Amino acid sequence: MKKLLLFLVVFLFLSVSVHAGPWRGGYEIGVGGFVHEEMSESNTLSPRLTMIIQSGRISQTRIHIGGSFSNPRYSPIDRYLETGISYSLRIADTTPLQRFLIGEAAWDVSIEAGMLLVPLDKEKAKAHVSVSPFVLDFGEKRVSIASPSLIYDFATGTFGWGFTVMRITQFMW
Repeated sequence: MKKLLLFLVVFLFLSVSVHAGPWRGGYEIGVGGFVHEEMSESNTLSPRLTMIIQSGRISQTRIHIGGSFSNPRYSPIDRYLETGISYSLRIADTTPLQRFLIGEAAWDVSIEAGMLLVPLDKEKAKAHVSVSPFVLDFGEKRVSIASPSLIYDFATGTFGWGFTVMRITQFMW
């Protein structure tokens, strides 16, 4: 399973980087949570850096690295190094919410695959797949709303789930 996941990530990265244009990057902040026997059920904050490695009119591929940590007021406290790759596809050049928005926004859907790694403890690594059915793309900013996730724990061989309420991406360069 680990070799297959590693192969898929490397294959996606190499196939996308062949057609890559200028790289763009920025930061993301997400708020959500996980339900798994090995993870805290408190809310989770996940700041991370993101880079667009391929961008077209209807699609976009990004890689990211960052962290994910649960609310320190509740035990147990989870701290993960988070890395992954995501792919977005343009559904429409406008959104059903357009009349409520100040600027023009496009509607994208996105799928993301990645790893949650505990620093200095490779036994607690987890893989995750997330789907974002509603992403507002404002050009320099992206807002993802209501993204469910599936979590796989390599150590116990068990599955869990997660939900990101909102993720905001701001491109800086």
